[in-house]
Amino acid sequence: MADLDTRFPVYSRLLRLYPAFYRQRYSEQILQTLADMLDANPSRAHHANVWLRTSLDLPWSVATQRVNYASLLLTHETPDFVRRNSLVSGLLFVPFFVIATANDLAAHRFYHTWLWSYDVLLTWIIVLPMLGMTLSIVTLFIWLSGNRRSWWRSLCDLSHNWTMILPIVLGLGILFLVFFHDSVHCITGNPISELRNLHSTLRCIEQR
Repeated sequence: MADLDTRFPVYSRLLRLYPAFYRQRYSEQILQTLADMLDANPSRAHHANVWLRTSLDLPWSVATQRVNYASLLLTHETPDFVRRNSLVSGLLFVPFFVIATANDLAAHRFYHTWLWSYDVLLTWIIVLPMLGMTLSIVTLFIWLSGNRRSWWRSLCDLSHNWTMILPIVLGLGILFLVFFHDSVHCITGNPISELRNLHSTLRCIEQR
């Protein structure tokens, strides 16, 4: 293993991107496979092809293993109430992303449909995402309160709490998008004023 680390110093460091358990189990095998592939043919073209394939495969492989690792933790080590609340929070964001994406794909044809009426617009663009964000904040607070480690260490442990933090980030992002996007500055031209006059702002968006 030491010889392979010396032979491929950069690539062996990149293998640290894998989850620890996966790296400990498979890193030697991965390096040995790379060495065997390179030794099979001494030509420069073959080596270039091997390194190209390896470089393209590594990001996808690391991402896949990271997702699998996070899913494993979420399934086996995360409390039931966190899994349940995280699922509900995620579902509350679905209408926003589905409608916004569909509207963009349809060249903004939804602007003059019932989806842009005030009550419906208020629901999917503000109420549901904010409910999802609030549920995640409450869940994260309860989880941190019951954790034996310090709040800061628990908060930084993204392998366990990313499902609670992600909806909070998305909720804040949606608020920023709604109130600071240039399409809603038709009242005063000041996003802070739009935030203080939510009813008028949504009426403005409805009429776009």
